[in-house]
Amino acid sequence: MKMDEWSTELRAKIAKKEAELEAARLRKERLVEEVRRHFGFKISPHDERFKEMLAQKEKEDKKKKKEAKKQARMEKLTSMFQKNVAKDKNEEQVTDSTKSVE
Repeated sequence: MKMDEWSTELRAKIAKKEAELEAARLRKERLVEEVRRHFGFKISPHDERFKEMLAQKEKEDKKKKKEAKKQARMEKLTSMFQKNVAKDKNEEQVTDSTKSVE
C-alpha cells in the first residue's frame, strides 16, 4: 500500500520536473528565434551580438513576468480588501439592527 503511494508520488514529481524542463527549453527556443528574427538572418549562437541580444530578451522576459506577478498580487489584495469592507458593512448593519430592537 505504502509502496504504491510512494511510486505514484515519485511519478508525479518526475512528470512535473520534466514539464518544467520542457517549458524552459521551449522558452529558450522562442527567445533564440526572436533574436534571429531581429537580425534578419541566421546568426551563430556563439556570436557576441547574438549573446547580447539574447541576454536583453531574457531580461525583458523576466521583467514582464515580474510585472505580471506584481499585477496579480495587487488584484488579489484589492479583492481581499473589498471583501473585508463588505464584511465590515454587513457586520455594521447587523449591529445597527440589533441596537434598534433594544
